[in-house]
Amino acid sequence: VDFNLNKNWCTRPLPEPLVLRAHDDHVITCLKLDQNRIVSGSDDNTLKVWCAKTGRLLQTLAGHTGGVWASQLKDNICISGSTDRTVRVWNID
Repeated sequence: VDFNLNKNWCTRPLPEPLVLRAHDDHVITCLKLDQNRIVSGSDDNTLKVWCAKTGRLLQTLAGHTGGVWASQLKDNICISGSTDRTVRVWNID
């Protein structure tokens, strides 16, 4: 296993990184991902849901009145915690 890992690491070109321009000039405070989606939370009070394969923005979750500093992702449910002292449960389908 170590030989194959080393060989692949040293001989295969690294893929180009997928860069998501997420929250303009705001700080990204939390990230969660599964096989299909990436969810980024920010101090701009929103969460953004991205396609993990293409990087396309799927939706923006707005409703918090303070920065989003915690999130969890399970199937189609995202739970976020904010400095507005609320926890929100989102159906992201």
